Amino acid sequence: MLATVQGAILRLLHPVVPFVTEELWERLGGAGRLITARWPAHDPAAIDEAADSAMAAVIEIVSAIRRFRSEHKVAPSKKIAALVVASDAGQESALGDLSAQVSALAGLEVFELVPSREPQPKEQRLVAAGATIVIPLEGVVDIAAALADIDRQIEKHAGELSKVEAKLADEAFVTKAPGPVVDGMRKRRDAAHEALATLRAQRDQLA
Repeated sequence: MLATVQGAILRLLHPVVPFVTEELWERLGGAGRLITARWPAHDPAAIDEAADSAMAAVIEIVSAIRRFRSEHKVAPSKKIAALVVASDAGQESALGDLSAQVSALAGLEVFELVPSREPQPKEQRLVAAGATIVIPLEGVVDIAAALADIDRQIEKHAGELSKVEAKLADEAFVTKAPGPVVDGMRKRRDAAHEALATLRAQRDQLA
């Protein structure tokens, strides 16, 4: 597989860097001269859409769990659990086949596919590739510290929202300020509302 890929890359690069690719071709054991080698041909039969979709789901799910670990400062050596509700039967089958790889890449001690999962306290719910990932937080996250941090963020965004809404409630500001400035204030208001909703939902999950 490596030789096949390397050979294709060298043939594609040859018109751009002919001398370098010709030398590499010879050193890597290519047959004949690279300049006379056949141009790589597209083979539609070599495309496996199901495999591509399965791997894309694995990448998204592993990335979501790693992001969770980073945000909550979970040490790389710390093994955690993840319960996954797949988006459909095909994804469930693919994740089942690749469970060992997912566990290794995401640092999981437990990786379990479940048909459904109602929200429960002290759990973090993530969404990736259409799947719902549930991570139990007991023994993984310092819940008191996490709640305190969320409360600080809620206070910060609430203060920002209060200031922005006061500005937008000022008729003189809305009528006299340039349109882009007023639009910017409205975007800040919407962003603060969204951040508060997200933070409050996270707090409910932790509490």
